[in-house]
Amino acid sequence: MAGLTTQSLRLGFRRLEQQFERCAAELNEVDAALGDGDLGITLQRGGRDVAAVLDGLPDDVGVALLQCAQAFTRQSGSSFGTLLATGLLAAAKAQIEQEVQAARQQLREQVSALAVSGAEKILRREVEQASQGAYGALTLVTPARGFVLRRLAAGRMVAPRVALIGDAAHVVHPLAGQGANLGFQDARALAQVLAAREPVRDPGDLRLLRRYARARAEGVMAMDATVHALYRLFAAQGRAVSMLRNAGLNLTDRVPVLKNILMRQAMG
Repeated sequence: MAGLTTQSLRLGFRRLEQQFERCAAELNEVDAALGDGDLGITLQRGGRDVAAVLDGLPDDVGVALLQCAQAFTRQSGSSFGTLLATGLLAAAKAQIEQEVQAARQQLREQVSALAVSGAEKILRREVEQASQGAYGALTLVTPARGFVLRRLAAGRMVAPRVALIGDAAHVVHPLAGQGANLGFQDARALAQVLAAREPVRDPGDLRLLRRYARARAEGVMAMDATVHALYRLFAAQGRAVSMLRNAGLNLTDRVPVLKNILMRQAMG
């Protein structure tokens, strides 16, 4: 309903009222052949009731539509009248939801702008402290940027003459620092598949590239599940969970064999 205003709503409903008045008798006659013959009078009375509230409609289009719908429902005795009133109520609800979403988005943008301003000051201070002032006072050349941490995976890693590697193929939480390692492992596996191809095999052949996808499926899935489990573990609250988590980490640190296995797995 983009571009709809209360003024255009008034004009539209006034034209409808005029048409209802002009065609009431004809509509009654047509409806009598199919039903109870009250369609024209229902629309005529509904149009009059809506017209009576038009001058007092608010500028908020959603609320204005709702008031028109409420006015018409007083004359919605026939099935068609009920249907039309229901349609108006649905339109009012959709418009109000759209306006609420727009207001929320505007508020988010305003809050974000304020947060960015404060975050830039914090960012400058943190970098200056981390560098121990070696570079003097720092100034942001471009605005600070952020991105949402998401767990993503492409539906397919390969297609004819296309092979995805790294973050283009899968995104894991950065808490374990394994995104780059997975990308390196992808590149190595793809290079091995291409190097081992038959002399007559085209490098972009889908059947060839599927060998790469199969070779990486298990490793990517295992690392994704492990990192996500760690994220869930560290995000969990509660004393019991904290004690269990710390005990597991301490045990891993004290068992060299287990630690080495995990390190080799992480490095590929």
